[in-house]
Amino acid sequence: MALSKIDVANMLTGVTPVANGGTARTAMTGTPIQIVTANKTGSSQNSTSSTYADVTNLTANITPSSTSNYLLILVQVSTQNFGNSSTTDPNGRVKLTDGSTDFVETSYYHYTESNDKYHLGTHFMQHYYNPNTTSQVSFKLQMKAVAGRFGVFAEDDGSSIRPTNITVMEIAG
Repeated sequence: MALSKIDVANMLTGVTPVANGGTARTAMTGTPIQIVTANKTGSSQNSTSSTYADVTNLTANITPSSTSNYLLILVQVSTQNFGNSSTTDPNGRVKLTDGSTDFVETSYYHYTESNDKYHLGTHFMQHYYNPNTTSQVSFKLQMKAVAGRFGVFAEDDGSSIRPTNITVMEIAG
């Protein structure tokens, strides 16, 4: 079978179109541009406090390439609710924040038959918005116990096959 090389560039006249249809656009609207994932490292974190505190060793940083692009933030939270010998209704709350704006807040509740029992769970949150910046944006989680003891698992402690993590995708606007 004979192979031929065709020099298409020398056959064209006028402006040579770019590969994506001649628009010179780097990404079509809705296309993921970059993806960043941060896993909670270190050890699991437990709290009996009713005041929000940062989930340690977990920050997802992303720098949008355009002010017209959007961010899709996906969060997986592996939790433990424990009665802590004080309640049969242990529960806690987690929120996604950038330090100044709280985007999503949710409760994790599980009834137990006695106050020394616990429940493990994996939960999900998501948020989609336009930060209207090309500066770095940092996302983190904060947690608090509402009743009993509330815990968030890390990837390194061996107690969870699904570590708590934040994934941020920049989507072309």
